[in-house]
Amino acid sequence: MEIRKIVYPGRSLGTLRGKACFTDEGLPGETVTIEALKDKPGFIEARTVGIRSKSARRIEPRCGHYRACSPYQIADYPHQIEIKAGQLRELMAGLPGLEGGTIEVEPSPRIWEYRNKARFHVLWTESGAIPAYNRPGSRDLFVPAADCFLLPAAIRETAAKALAAARPLRERLREIEIKMSGATGKILVILHGRTVPKPGEADPLLSALIGDGRIAGIVSLTERGRTVEERVWWGQRFLDDSFGGAPVRIGPVSFFQVNASIMPAVLAAMRGALAERGTRTLADLYCGVGAFGLALRPQVDAVYAVESEPEAVAFLKRNAALAGAPGLTICDGPAEEWLGWVLDRNVDAVIVDPPRRGLDAAIADGLTKRPVPTLLYLSCNPSTLARDLHRLIPAYRLVWMRGFDFFPHTPHIETLAVLEGVRS
Repeated sequence: MEIRKIVYPGRSLGTLRGKACFTDEGLPGETVTIEALKDKPGFIEARTVGIRSKSARRIEPRCGHYRACSPYQIADYPHQIEIKAGQLRELMAGLPGLEGGTIEVEPSPRIWEYRNKARFHVLWTESGAIPAYNRPGSRDLFVPAADCFLLPAAIRETAAKALAAARPLRERLREIEIKMSGATGKILVILHGRTVPKPGEADPLLSALIGDGRIAGIVSLTERGRTVEERVWWGQRFLDDSFGGAPVRIGPVSFFQVNASIMPAVLAAMRGALAERGTRTLADLYCGVGAFGLALRPQVDAVYAVESEPEAVAFLKRNAALAGAPGLTICDGPAEEWLGWVLDRNVDAVIVDPPRRGLDAAIADGLTKRPVPTLLYLSCNPSTLARDLHRLIPAYRLVWMRGFDFFPHTPHIETLAVLEGVRS
């Protein structure tokens, strides 16, 4: 079967027996041998078992587990950018404002060792514990991933040290997560367990890590029904980092962008869009620990930072204090509950950076009924972005859209859309 293109999120598309056929590997123009898995009324699902004719853009993947880690490793990096730009154009086809236009994707300055966070499943073997990722399409099968070159050496080394000493935790340790500060190089180790370790069980792991000057803290998170019990085993429960010139402190469950190298480009685009429109008041919905609001605060008079997750709110308050952020108001609670209050303040611009599911319907409806002069929508899922933009237009005019390659070698695409409210 000949591969015509790669469609989001990373499925290679060809034609088999007159039907669209989706398989798990193959670059545009390649001929592949496949095994059909499911023959459905409108399409066929398959897996690739061999490459019969290779694209000139194909390269040798660096990670042995690349299908679980980053399946685009088979393509040279400029080709990855071309593929993602094509996917964005296809997903956004028909949006008013893009007729005849093109969508660029900004390459990442770093394409290896760019991730500042990793979360591994702990795969227990007779010889010990191995860091692993889920096998694609499975929750119960895993692929060893000790040498994941999307991660800095410090993260890989820390995982290896911790797991080499983790045997006493065999019945308890399920996952290990490691976060690293780009500003300080310090590391926070988070142990995700089925039960809390008994006294002495964690001692070998602690001894293996405490002598490493890079370790800032070691924390365990244990699920207890709908709650999570946190315990600090050593050091501190946070990392100090920076974002756009503002100090940022993050905790064990705080969300923080994983590729610091491309964030200056995103912030520059946001700053330019706000400056061009003379923005003086800004609302930052889904703001997390406050990274965007704090980084952009110096160029506006007021920021309303809206967040509902309790730990994120706690760190948001701490970060506002660290930054000395006059004019920043923290709105503690769901964005849909605060939106009307924020819009009553006649904000000039709103930033939304929602989870993969996209905007809550109440947020989309509120922003449509009361359009703001400028709306910046940063999305980690172009499919839900396209859906939400169709909801928001015609209350808004799409000014421009640009992709940013936050996750080289993976199918993921981050997209920034700048919209202007249309006054009736």
